[in-house]
Amino acid sequence: MDQGLNIAVANRVKFLVSVREGARNLPLLLRRPALLRLWLITARRAYIGLGVVLVSMTLLAPPAASFLADTIYSKKLVAAPVFYFVKSYRIVSNPRGDQLYLQLLMGGWAISLAVVAALFLGQIPNAIALGKDRAEFLLAKSARLSESAPEDSIRFRIMAEDLLVRGSEVTVLGERIVSTMPIGGLQSGTTNFIGAHDRYRLDRVSGGGGMGTVYAGYDTVLQRLVAIKQLFRHVVDDVQQLGRFRREGLALAKLNHNHIVPIYDLFDDDHSFWLVMELLTGGSLDERIKEQKKLGVEDSVAITTCIAQALEFAHSKGFVHRDVKPMNILFSADGTPKLTDFGTVKLERSSFHTHEGVIVGSPGYLSPEQANGASVDNRSDIYSLGISLYQMLTGKVPFEGDTSSILAQHLTKAPQPPRELNKNIPGKLESVIMVMLEKKPECRYQSIGEFMTALCYAAPVDPEQALG
Repeated sequence: MDQGLNIAVANRVKFLVSVREGARNLPLLLRRPALLRLWLITARRAYIGLGVVLVSMTLLAPPAASFLADTIYSKKLVAAPVFYFVKSYRIVSNPRGDQLYLQLLMGGWAISLAVVAALFLGQIPNAIALGKDRAEFLLAKSARLSESAPEDSIRFRIMAEDLLVRGSEVTVLGERIVSTMPIGGLQSGTTNFIGAHDRYRLDRVSGGGGMGTVYAGYDTVLQRLVAIKQLFRHVVDDVQQLGRFRREGLALAKLNHNHIVPIYDLFDDDHSFWLVMELLTGGSLDERIKEQKKLGVEDSVAITTCIAQALEFAHSKGFVHRDVKPMNILFSADGTPKLTDFGTVKLERSSFHTHEGVIVGSPGYLSPEQANGASVDNRSDIYSLGISLYQMLTGKVPFEGDTSSILAQHLTKAPQPPRELNKNIPGKLESVIMVMLEKKPECRYQSIGEFMTALCYAAPVDPEQALG
């Protein structure tokens, strides 16, 4: 009997712990539609409990409450005179009994619905665990297809991320997957070492984009962790695309700045093209926005200031990034933001650049001149940085829809003032953002330095203190 009691108590404690854990994760869960659907579909006990509550509270509870109220406060006879000498008796309820009846019903509904809510919350940890299992399965498929079917690989990775409470968990699951995969699962060769004398070891897939797959790896010579980017095979065969990838390496090699991801090596191996960079483990700005929905004003301004400093340095060396967006802003372990992915960079003073009329970049963050296929300069990066700052503060980009619609809006539609979406944005900061998002380049800030002066006046923030 004691053992049965202990088991019952342990089950109750376990349930209460799961309810508390579910309540803690509920805000994050609500931002993941795929995981939210999984939670609601698997909450069978909660739905059974809700059915029992509806039946009992509509059919059983009212007569029971009435009986209990009448027992505690019994009905009584009240005499009323008729024609001053004939008495008429009638049964009336005691007002206290009526009040108790209502209290019993309201209390019953409150307790019943609280139990149902607890059942729903208690299912959240189970749904999160199931989401991780499904995400791990999708990430394994993504890793296997990273080279043979890169588009499917990226799609499976995105699906996996949507099943996780935190996007950064993709990295943790990726490590577990790679540790159990055969060596050939990472690439088509028979070894997971690349480079001259097998200098670099590929440990796991950590990300991917439109041009290639990014691995977390290890430099066996300098004995340090690195990020290694491999260009997709179908891109290597494209001379123009390969040129862009080489240009990323050459550009990064010349840009030595605290807020730019440094490049360590660039080489060909086994008919593939590889770029070795610093490994950043703090996730991306895009992941932070998805997790937090909106960032605080201080954090947003601090991150923007750091990336602006990186862009100012790049512009001073004659480079225009052309693809500034939250996905290309990564964080180191100590929270330092760094700009990466210079694959679309344009060398302003070089004849080696993308021809006019070819759109390069991500639709949601393109400047109007990019959307129009025109020539770009550093003011294009200011526009894209303005879109990123807008998204940090409001949780959304100003222009949404299909690609053609987004391009048209960049050219013709004024963005919704960000303070209409977030009242905490200072008026002066909103004015700075609206100048950054002017359609005509000549109406924007003409340099990063001019923009940073205006930003410092509108929202003075110390990046080191804010991000530290």
